Amino acid sequence: MKATGAAPADGRAPAVSVVSATPDRAVVLLFVNQVIRSTQVPEPRLDLNRVRMTLIRTSDGWKVNGVDAL
Repeated sequence: MKATGAAPADGRAPAVSVVSATPDRAVVLLFVNQVIRSTQVPEPRLDLNRVRMTLIRTSDGWKVNGVDAL
C-alpha cells in the first residue's frame, strides 16, 4: 500500500487545509490518495481519504497529538 498527499490538478502543493490554529495547537485536514494493489484484483484501486490531524507545540517542536480518519 502506498499513500501520498493528493496534488491538485493544476500541479500546486499537496491538498492540505488548516481547520484551526493557535500558537500552541493546530488542526489540519489532509487529503490523501491511497493506491491499493491486490493479487485478487487485476487493477489497482485508488481510495481518496481524508484525515484530520491535531498538532501541538512542545519544547522539541510540533508533534502529532491525534489523527482521525474521516
